[in-house]
Amino acid sequence: MQTTDVIAMAPYLERGGTERHVLTLAQTLPSRYRAQVLAPCGPAQQEFFAAGVPVRNFQSLSAAPLKGALECRRLLRHVLQSSVTAAQLVHVHGAVELLWLAHTVTDAPIVFTVHGYHGKGAGISYKLAAKGGNKYADAVIAVSRSEREILLAAGLHPTKLHLVYNGVLAPSVPKEYVEQDYSCEKLQASTDRPVLIGTAARLVPAKGLSYLIEAMHLLTKRLGPQAALLLIYGDGPDRDVLQQQAASLGLTDTVEFRGYDPQVMNLMSQWDIFVLPSVIEPFGLVCAEAMAAGIPVIATNTGGLPEVLGDAGILVPVQDAKALAEAMHHLVEDVVARRSLGVAGYKRYKELFTAEAMAQKTAAVYDAVL
Repeated sequence: MQTTDVIAMAPYLERGGTERHVLTLAQTLPSRYRAQVLAPCGPAQQEFFAAGVPVRNFQSLSAAPLKGALECRRLLRHVLQSSVTAAQLVHVHGAVELLWLAHTVTDAPIVFTVHGYHGKGAGISYKLAAKGGNKYADAVIAVSRSEREILLAAGLHPTKLHLVYNGVLAPSVPKEYVEQDYSCEKLQASTDRPVLIGTAARLVPAKGLSYLIEAMHLLTKRLGPQAALLLIYGDGPDRDVLQQQAASLGLTDTVEFRGYDPQVMNLMSQWDIFVLPSVIEPFGLVCAEAMAAGIPVIATNTGGLPEVLGDAGILVPVQDAKALAEAMHHLVEDVVARRSLGVAGYKRYKELFTAEAMAQKTAAVYDAVL
């Protein structure tokens, strides 16, 4: 069978969901596709190298628009010309400017995945994505139904649009109870320690972590400081502000900032509860990772999160620390409910959000445009 080179283009290699998506897809595509990545150098690059995924760098367009654009065009042209296969495909992730640049360089099919936009310019970004998708892409992928509806409302032609949920690799060690019987007595015996509540996110306003810290304050006032421990994994510009907030609320010993850890998914099975308090979230990849680990999920009712959780998690209103605290209190106190939601989430992950399912559905989009 002929091998097709897939050139994945990304606007950055930070430590976020888009990058994890690109890496997982490159690792799990069917063998008839061979992926490499073109992107500006970033902190996640070593994870690609460690996984054996080739990466070539160009200057960031946000840092140096003209130089970056010229470098990107030259690099893409070089990669395409040096390919030893007859079949080629470009897969652009997130950035409309990269979509346009790819169109100026090649006649090869172009697939464009929209990973979601947020902030004050989100509406304009979606309109540009729809316009660019109509004009320059052979197919556009939305990562959730909510994203699909936004793109359609922005003017994207429905015949170009495909829904492919993000997928995640299975953790090395899921919770014991997701694949075997686990007695209530054993579950109860495991509660002779603080309940571990975890989250993993970029420390930026869109992730709503200030509401989670406030909710933790309300929870400790109700149950005492020894009842639960909040572990925050991730880094970002809001770290100092969030640490100051935790200290001002007397949570120095109750909230731990663990920084970024590329192995966080394999740590999740040690947690009892996962919380994602996002203000806006196109999909919520980390929720799927938590479900794959078999831990119960509390998340906000925004973007793609209701689709990810379905009936297998607890949804609370956005920017509502009190509602977050109530949901956390319920799961801290009810170990059987934690197990039930963990098992339900794991089953939902197996049905919808495996890396293999994402790779097969993405490959089907590739097949259709080649």
